[in-house]
Amino acid sequence: MEKLIVASKNKGKIAEIKAILGTVFDVVSMSDVGIDLDIEETGSTFTENALIKAKTLFMLTGLPSLADDSGLEVEALGGRPGVFSARYAVPPALTRKNHPAPNEEAFVGTPPREGNFRDTRVEENFFGTLQERNFSIDRANNQKLLAEMIGINDRRAKFVCVIALIKAKTDNGGYERTVGQGNVHGDEDIGKGKFDAIIVRGEAHGEILRESRGGGGFGYDPLFYSFDLQKSFGEASSLKKNAASHRYRALKDLLAKLDKDRLMC
Repeated sequence: MEKLIVASKNKGKIAEIKAILGTVFDVVSMSDVGIDLDIEETGSTFTENALIKAKTLFMLTGLPSLADDSGLEVEALGGRPGVFSARYAVPPALTRKNHPAPNEEAFVGTPPREGNFRDTRVEENFFGTLQERNFSIDRANNQKLLAEMIGINDRRAKFVCVIALIKAKTDNGGYERTVGQGNVHGDEDIGKGKFDAIIVRGEAHGEILRESRGGGGFGYDPLFYSFDLQKSFGEASSLKKNAASHRYRALKDLLAKLDKDRLMC
């Protein structure tokens, strides 16, 4: 079975992808193939970031490569936090160019505009251990979102996941593992060279609560009320949340497209 490298070191994410795509690919993580790389997400959309990561892995290995980018889009905020979801409350002072250590009150500020925060050394100095870091950032992000939603009655929101799968395309329409030359910077450029990509999008719809509910999940889960589950993601079990999640829906769509391609070959 052909290997599929996933642009992630998250064991939970790898297991979720393997559970759905394991009948088509031998799903492995970057760590499984000896790649220790932090790919910077410099795109302005989920699609651009997913393609950046998938293309980077494909160019390094020549193997089918999959990457995703996801986040929360709030209707009344014009789609924010969007691609900045994971570091929405991290102030510009904590970008690579400026490394002071502001106090926690500084988190209610303007989100960084130079791309997602990737300086893990500075992040570690500021937040402490990985677990402390994730908790502190999640709490700050939630506080910032709630502050921005004060007085807003339209609280519609959605979690979005875009997945990009890049493989190499042969002249006869099949796929090969050798690295070709092509342009995969955007949807309109896919397939011009030897690169071929499948891009899928999954969404989970709901609304932003006025206070946190539940202690499960991570990120914005306690503030996101799922229309499907009739409860917050923070109140749902991992099994139920995953079955209604944006990533699950994107993966199921990807599997359907792969099955269709195999039938047409």
